[in-house]
Amino acid sequence: MFRSKNATKILSLLLAIVLWAYVIAIENPTTTKKFESVPVQLLKVETLAQSDLALMEGSSSALEIIISGKRSEISKINKDQLVVTANVLGYTAGEHYVDVNVDISMLPPSVSLVEVKPKKIPVVIDRLIAVYKPVSLQFSGAFPENMEAGRISLQPKEIEVSGAKTLVESVAYVSVEVPVDQIRKTNTALSLDAVALNDQGLAVPNVKLSSNRVDVNVTLLNTKTVPLTVEITGQVSDKYEITNIDIPQAITIRGSEADLDKIDLVTGQPINISGITETTEIPIKIELPRGVETNGAALSVKIGIKGISTAEYIFNMSEIDINGLTEGRSAYINTPNVTLKAVGKEAVLSNTAKDDFMLSVDLTGLEPGIHTVPVVVSTNKIINNIEIIPAEVHITLNEIQ
Repeated sequence: MFRSKNATKILSLLLAIVLWAYVIAIENPTTTKKFESVPVQLLKVETLAQSDLALMEGSSSALEIIISGKRSEISKINKDQLVVTANVLGYTAGEHYVDVNVDISMLPPSVSLVEVKPKKIPVVIDRLIAVYKPVSLQFSGAFPENMEAGRISLQPKEIEVSGAKTLVESVAYVSVEVPVDQIRKTNTALSLDAVALNDQGLAVPNVKLSSNRVDVNVTLLNTKTVPLTVEITGQVSDKYEITNIDIPQAITIRGSEADLDKIDLVTGQPINISGITETTEIPIKIELPRGVETNGAALSVKIGIKGISTAEYIFNMSEIDINGLTEGRSAYINTPNVTLKAVGKEAVLSNTAKDDFMLSVDLTGLEPGIHTVPVVVSTNKIINNIEIIPAEVHITLNEIQ
């Protein structure tokens, strides 16, 4: 009984397979097939340049396409056989939605197009510009200890980047990746790919480079760090104050091992700080023996400068001492008040008050009458410059009756 049931099941399965094969081979029913992420080819892109335009977005668009046809034929069709295009001829700068065309003329006659999603693709067109950008080397891989790339030359050093204005302006530099394991201790000549990158190090699409290759000459050199000395000469104006002078204490140089063994100290050219009026960095100029070079790091002396502070105090006539007044005489200062202007270091003036200054006039040898007498200032503070306005006061000298 059990064997009879199993035989019936097997017979039913075989019958189903035969019927399915019959339907496929004889009836060949119509069915559908869906393709996803079908790329769109943009046509007439080259005509945009004739109007000083360039494509910014649109070339990466992809569609979903459904076709219908006989099962035996449609099963053999793959995505690469679908020709999908969008024509940008005649479009101006801006964002547009361009009609998509699906060409199935090369497919079997029974195949028809059922659906395309979306039927239009977004295309952004911008003004065409061209800008030269510097070539920057990026080394991939690890250098041997105390060694690095040197004696580097590039051709070209700059590459023209052209394309849509927004894209070109986002290009920070043209990068060339140099594999460290290909650099030798003798001159190594390499021809390497160039890629436009933004300031985040990401590739910028849809821009054209005037040269897609860069010829690089490079040598693997030994490195050595030695003390650096730089003489500072000159003085800043009395109107300014030096807050700090930061001089690098060492420098890394590179060259052959034999050349580096001869160098234990590097001396930079003297730096004159005369005429400096603000905080600044002055590049250090280095002269090295032939075959030896710096490691490319920028070296500079950092000079901190700030203006001298000023302070003003007003003194009335009662706050000015009168010296040299003969007995039996009286004196009266006719000038109501004077202004004292002090110029000096901020650290000094911030701890200076009016009481730190003493103003006086000297009447020694003067006869009764009206006189113009200079005001004298004395102080224990170290002040760069003191000015009294007015510098002289009018005094009436009388005999006491």
